[in-house]
Amino acid sequence: MWRPWLAAALLCFALLPGQANALREREGSAFRLRSREAKLDEAFRNLRRSFEKNHPDWSKQSTETKTVTPPPFTLGEQNLLQLSNSHERSKHMMSNHAVSNNTEDVLFSIWTDSLFYDTRLAGILETWGKEIPPERFMAISDKKRNAPPNSTLPGTHVVETRCPAHSHWEGACCKWAEGVINAQEKMMQNPALKWAFFSDDDVYLLPGPVAAALREHDRAEAASGKANHPQALGIFGCNTPTGCQGLCGGGGFAMNRAAVQRLAGGDPAAFLNEEMQQCGKCQKWADQAISMIWKDKGVEMQQLPGLNGWIMKEDDFKTVLGRGGNLLFHYEKNPHQLEALHEIFTGQKMLKEEKGPCVEYQGRKVCAASSNPGDVPFIAN
Repeated sequence: MWRPWLAAALLCFALLPGQANALREREGSAFRLRSREAKLDEAFRNLRRSFEKNHPDWSKQSTETKTVTPPPFTLGEQNLLQLSNSHERSKHMMSNHAVSNNTEDVLFSIWTDSLFYDTRLAGILETWGKEIPPERFMAISDKKRNAPPNSTLPGTHVVETRCPAHSHWEGACCKWAEGVINAQEKMMQNPALKWAFFSDDDVYLLPGPVAAALREHDRAEAASGKANHPQALGIFGCNTPTGCQGLCGGGGFAMNRAAVQRLAGGDPAAFLNEEMQQCGKCQKWADQAISMIWKDKGVEMQQLPGLNGWIMKEDDFKTVLGRGGNLLFHYEKNPHQLEALHEIFTGQKMLKEEKGPCVEYQGRKVCAASSNPGDVPFIAN
């Protein structure tokens, strides 16, 4: 009678070392996570203290975030259009991704500010932002909106930044690093996410075509034997007089899982500090700072066709529409601009008045709300 009981007891004792090892591993993992987060919090605190010391009147600074370098001054308008659309696989990629609106493998992230909740952020959430499930759309801002529980007002579900609020210069560089760090955490929680796409809040983008273009890019890379290596896609060709060169951030940019992990997966505090060091070297342009980190970390940079990083004159805008394959338009700050673009690309009626310049696209005619430049998504003739 005692032998079965003894055998069971011995079996339990035999399992104890393995269970103890598993418990130690879990405790060790939790400790490393807490240590990583504590180190990151301290890095953000040090950055804020330094910023406030160097900018005692920082709260009075302009809310226009200085994040992306201006167009290369040596290039003409046609060269800028080529920068936005140049790539050998452009036509092939565009024909493939035009048929899909699936975005399940892409995280979309924007940088915004509470001062723009009722303008830029509202315009995004009423147009292209509503096409993305909330779990795959991240808006990083200075604070959540003071609103009733379960409110859907713009600004009620933002990720609160640990960077200096309402700031440009160093504050913008900080938020760029924070966006990548947050994306890394989201990707660890959701294994289906393969890419993260980042932009400022003054853009109109087409989520389905962006996701399809990234998937087509992955297929092409796999066919050439370069699958799953760290990559950043965007518009490249901008630089600073101090020797920094790389991304023209106005067109937004994408980082695949491998690139996000390489920058922020191991030591996000070190990545934040490196972004700030490069920020100082690159005249405080966030896009150039992260470009230098990509270069240092072995992240390959490639052009992504269809990103329009600069506001276009009317004739150029119509040419780009006719060419097709568009993914993003920058410097679209007014809700009426976003609404006009949403009508153009989706056919959904958005504008209550259409008294401005008109364009035709895929058999439909869309006119801006008025001739006010703030209502028109291009520079009218």
